[in-house]
Formats: sequence, structure tokens, C-alpha cells
Amino acid sequence: MSSQLDLSVPEFVPASQSQFAESYPQFAKTLEGEGAELWRLLNQRDAFTHMVSVTLVADGPAVAGVTKLVGPILRAVHEENPAEADLLRKTVGAMVSFIMTRNGFAKTNIKRGVPPVRLDGAEPERIFTKGEVYTRRTS
Repeated sequence: MSSQLDLSVPEFVPASQSQFAESYPQFAKTLEGEGAELWRLLNQRDAFTHMVSVTLVADGPAVAGVTKLVGPILRAVHEENPAEADLLRKTVGAMVSFIMTRNGFAKTNIKRGVPPVRLDGAEPERIFTKGEVYTRRTS
């Protein structure tokens, strides 16, 4: 007897920005600059749906689902300040983790590669090298 594969996207509950800052104090300051825009982009139903789709359908890292969404911001910051872009990449990873775990998923402690993406029709570029793989939390 085979079990039914559940690919449904759970109801999305926006995560609290202040709780994120408390949980990840090393990234709290980034929420004042470009990080505020990244938080706004990631903490919404459509972005969550993309993260969950990569998680459930491809067993891939959730951040792969939003790489095209955050890539233009990260690329623009990288052109001005590569160190700040690196901090923002780590911040995005923490934001994805916070949003996923607040919405019924758990870390697997497995990291997988994130494929390169095309931004603005350019050659594919690697925005993230690896990302966390999540699993649906069971009650």
C-alpha cells in the first residue's frame, strides 16, 4: 500500500519582523536598509508558495524558490559593496528559515546546491551556493 504524497501548500501566516530580529540579532540591523525590502518580498504568500514548491516537489533548498525574487537586490548591492551583499545573502537564508519554520516546516540539516538563475535575460548567475532543505513538520 502506497502512501499519498501531500504536495499541498499550507495556509501562510506572515512572520513577525520583531520576532525575526530577536531570533537573529546578528541580522537585525539589516532590516533598516535593503533588508527591509527583502523581508517585505519574502514574508508574503507568493514567496512562501515558491519556497514550499521547491521543498515539496524537488526536495530542494527553499531559498531556490525565491532566488529570482531577491537576486536583483543582492546583485545591485554586490556591485556597490560585496561584503554587505554577503551579509544580505546570509540574512535572506535566515529569513527563509524563520518564515518556513513559522509555517509548519522543519530544518533537515541537509544543505543542497541552489541552481544559477537568469536575471534580466543575462547569463545565469549563482546568487546562492547552497541552502537548507526543509520538511513538513508532522503534528
